[in-house]
Amino acid sequence: MVVEENKAALFLRSMKPIGAVPALWPLAFLVFISAFLSFISLRALGSMVPVAFLFSLALFVFQNRVFPKPSPLLLATWVLFVALIGLAAARSLDIDYALGRFGKLILMSGIALLFWSLAARIENLNALQSLLVIAFSIGLALCLFEGVSDGLIFWLTHDVSRIEATHTTNRPVVLVVLFVWPTALVLSRLVGQKSMALMVLLTLVASFTTESQSAQLAALLATGVLVSSMLLPRLTLWAVGIGGVALILTLPFVFAFFDLMPAESTDFVSRATVLPRIELWTFVSQKILLHPLLGYGLEAGRFLPLDDMTQKYFGGAFMHHPHNGILQVWFEMGALGAVLLALGWGLLVAMVGKTSASVQSYVLAGLVCALVVSTVSHGLWQTWWVSALVILPVFYAIAKAKPALAE
Repeated sequence: MVVEENKAALFLRSMKPIGAVPALWPLAFLVFISAFLSFISLRALGSMVPVAFLFSLALFVFQNRVFPKPSPLLLATWVLFVALIGLAAARSLDIDYALGRFGKLILMSGIALLFWSLAARIENLNALQSLLVIAFSIGLALCLFEGVSDGLIFWLTHDVSRIEATHTTNRPVVLVVLFVWPTALVLSRLVGQKSMALMVLLTLVASFTTESQSAQLAALLATGVLVSSMLLPRLTLWAVGIGGVALILTLPFVFAFFDLMPAESTDFVSRATVLPRIELWTFVSQKILLHPLLGYGLEAGRFLPLDDMTQKYFGGAFMHHPHNGILQVWFEMGALGAVLLALGWGLLVAMVGKTSASVQSYVLAGLVCALVVSTVSHGLWQTWWVSALVILPVFYAIAKAKPALAE
C-alpha cells in the first residue's frame, strides 16, 4: 500500500514544474479539458484551442524574448496548403461562403504551424504527461457513462430529446479514440505496458457502448496497427505508408467503377448508416470523374443539388459534405489536391519511421485512427475536427518528452 501511495504521490508531484513555466499554464488547461469538454459542449474545443495557443505564445515570447519560428519544411507545407485551399475557394460554387471557410482554415492551419513549433521549444513539457493521463481518464470515464446511459449528462444539461442526446455522444467519443494513442504512449513509459493495454481496451469498450461506428472502426484498426507495429515495425510502417497513399489516390475510382450497393438490405443499421454513406460516396465519386483535375471548389458539397441522385437510402436536397475526407479533397480540389495529400501522407509516415521504436507504434496508430475517422465520417473542415488535428501533434510532443517521473 505504501509503495502504491508513493507512486501516486510521485505521479502528481511530476506536474510541479508547470508552475515555473508560464507558457505551460494555458497548455495545461487545454490538455486538461480536451478529452472531456466535448461531452459538455460540442463546439467549445474549437474556441479553446486558439485561445490556449495565443496565451501560450504570448507567455513564451514574454518570458524568452524569442519567437518560435517554424522549420522551413513546416512553413513550406503551410504555404502550399494555403495556396491550394485559396485556389479551391476561388473556384467554389459559392465564393462568399468559401472565403469564410478559407479564412478559418488559414487561421487554424497557422495556429497548427506555430503551435507545433512552440511545443518543441517550451521547457518542462514533460510536466504535462501526468496531467494528460488524468484528463484522458476523466474523458474515458465520461465516455463509458454516456455510452451506457444513452447520453444522460448531455440530456440533463441541454434542451434536447433523449434520442438526440444519444447521437451527440458520437463526436466526443471520436476525440477519446483519437487522443488515446499519445496518452497510451505516456502511460506505457510512466507505468508500464499492462496499464497501457488496459487503457486501450477500455477505450475500445467505451466506443462500442456508443453509436459511433466511425469511432469503433477507427479504434479497432488503430489497435491492430499498434500491435502489428510492435511485432513487425518495418512491415507495418510500409503497409501504413503504401496503404494510405493507395487509398487516397484510388478511392473515387473504386466507388465510381464498382457497384458496392447490395441488391436489398433489411438490416436497420445498414439502412440507417452504412448504405446511405455508400450511396453518397458512389454519387460523389461519379461527380469527381466529371471534373477530375481541380474539382468543384471549396465547400462545393453544400451547394451541389442531388437532383440526379437515386436517393434510395440517402435523403436530403444537399449533402453538405461527402462524409469522407478523401473524397472531399478529390471533390473540392481534384487530382491536384489528392496527389499533394498522398505525398504529404507518405512524407509523414516516412518521418514517423525515423522515430524510436518505442514511439513509432503509437504515432502510427494515431495516424491510422485519424485517417479512418476522416474517411468514413464527418466533414473534413469542421472546426471541432480541425481543432483536434491541430492539438494531436502537441500531445505527441508531450508524450515523446523524457518521462517526468524519471527525473
